Amino acid sequence: MRWDYGTIYKKIRKSKHISQEEVCQDYTSRAHLSRIESNQVVPSFELMEHLLKQVGLDFEEFRYICHSYHHSDREEIILLAEDNNTYQSNDKLLELKNKSVAYLRKHPNDIPVSNILKRVEVILCLRESGPNEKVRIMATEAWNEIKNQDVWYHSDLKLIVVILFTLPLETVISICDEVIDRLNDYSDYTEILPTKYKLLSNLASIFLWNGLMEKCTRISYLLLDTAKKSKRYDFLGNAKVTLGICLSDKKLVDEGLQLLELTDEQTLLEACQSDVNRFFKE
Repeated sequence: MRWDYGTIYKKIRKSKHISQEEVCQDYTSRAHLSRIESNQVVPSFELMEHLLKQVGLDFEEFRYICHSYHHSDREEIILLAEDNNTYQSNDKLLELKNKSVAYLRKHPNDIPVSNILKRVEVILCLRESGPNEKVRIMATEAWNEIKNQDVWYHSDLKLIVVILFTLPLETVISICDEVIDRLNDYSDYTEILPTKYKLLSNLASIFLWNGLMEKCTRISYLLLDTAKKSKRYDFLGNAKVTLGICLSDKKLVDEGLQLLELTDEQTLLEACQSDVNRFFKE
């Protein structure tokens, strides 16, 4: 990344024909802005946020420009990790793993990328050999790192999504309310919706498979609401099937299965049909 971001900011401001006075308003002085634009001083976070807002940029786009209109290695890793398509292919997961390992050789203390690597390693290990002792050890190590935190953030919730099926049932039950409370804290943060859906879907599946229908019903209502907000047909179809099983509502189950069939979600359709065959009671 270029270090002369003051110069880059000045170039952006001038290209938009915005004066220093228009940028500064009553927030800072033109003299201070001049020192920033000549790379003499480093602005505070709050000031930089204001300066970027005045030229219509956010931090992500500004970083992208500072990398000469390319994503940094770290940003590529994070984007790959946030792409749902990555988790449909082992090749993509291996690519993400290799990129993370290479990056961490140079930046060993980057916690978010380390967490991404942990998630990927658990997923790959699960796919290769199922929930064996190695997976349980990896998941336990990951869980021990986050269980005593005062607050769980988005990256922590993503990790819980991956390790949830490997945790003892009593642990899943004990953390369920805390997970839901934390998701509610992010109710206006739309970026968390895919993670929220996956967490609730996994919780519902665990409760369904263990015959805890009251808990499954409660989670399934939340799952259906999240699916509607996500505007994803695959999410909505799965949520309708799960809630329909809990309520013994054949119409709801059929609606969900039809959605998955219409959208050609074959793998999810087969998994949902299996749950219907096993757990649905009229």
